[in-house]
Amino acid sequence: MSEVLFILTTVFVAYVVFSVVNDGKKKTQKEDQVKNPVPTSTPIAEIKVAIPKESSTNTQKIKPVTNTTNQSTLDLKQGNIRNPETGETAKIPNNYHFNKRWIKEALVKEGLLNKIYKDNEMNDKTNAKIKQALADLQAIEKYQP
Repeated sequence: MSEVLFILTTVFVAYVVFSVVNDGKKKTQKEDQVKNPVPTSTPIAEIKVAIPKESSTNTQKIKPVTNTTNQSTLDLKQGNIRNPETGETAKIPNNYHFNKRWIKEALVKEGLLNKIYKDNEMNDKTNAKIKQALADLQAIEKYQP
């Protein structure tokens, strides 16, 4: 009976050590991802293909239809922006989540956004609005480096 208790205790201790070591690895991987985010590429324009309805003669050609939104106005130039209060210069990241707090506050202060958005409030429409606001903030003279 004591041998069975010893084996169960050993297995439990091994499980606890294994779980602690794996949790530590997961945390360091998450920290590495936050420090060194993988750059993502954005498509220049979506191409939609119009498929014609079937007809007796298959002489119709498929014409590509491009998206009507101007993607170049939504893309940010990767530039720097300066905090007029402290003189700190910061790079504008691709993701709103990685912007510094003072940049988010400046967007609200200048009236370019209504509020500072949280992660769960983000969607495509909000992202487009934020990118446009960041481009407008970058164009304001007092925020230029």
